[in-house]
Formats: sequence, structure tokens, C-alpha cells
Amino acid sequence: AKSVIMVYLQGGPSHLDLWDPKEGLTDKFASVFKPISTKIPGVKYTEILPQLAKVNDKFTMIRSMSYTPV
Repeated sequence: AKSVIMVYLQGGPSHLDLWDPKEGLTDKFASVFKPISTKIPGVKYTEILPQLAKVNDKFTMIRSMSYTPV
């Protein structure tokens, strides 16, 4: 990689409200935002990220990561 941009959202919006909208959930758990399609088939973001949805084929998103503290 030539560059890395890390977005650390501790205390930020839920991943369900941004990057990973779940369809078919009850109103208690579902996002208030509608899912939209992205450039990659099967990957959806919420309607508040339309610009990222247009270019998500140009970057790699790591949705989950863990480590073992030493």
C-alpha cells in the first residue's frame, strides 16, 4: 500500500448506520437509514454514504480486526 487512512470511530455512529446495513431486522434493531448499492455487487452502505458507495471498488475496507495484547 502506498497510503493508509484509518477511521477509528470509537463512540461514533453504529456500523449498522454506516457500512453494514442489515435488511429484515425489526424496527428496534434496524437502521433508520435505507441501504444503497455500491460498485461491488452484494455490498451495501447506508444512504448517508453515497459518495463512498460510488468509489468503494477503489479501496479496501477492513470491517473487523483483532489483536492479542502482549
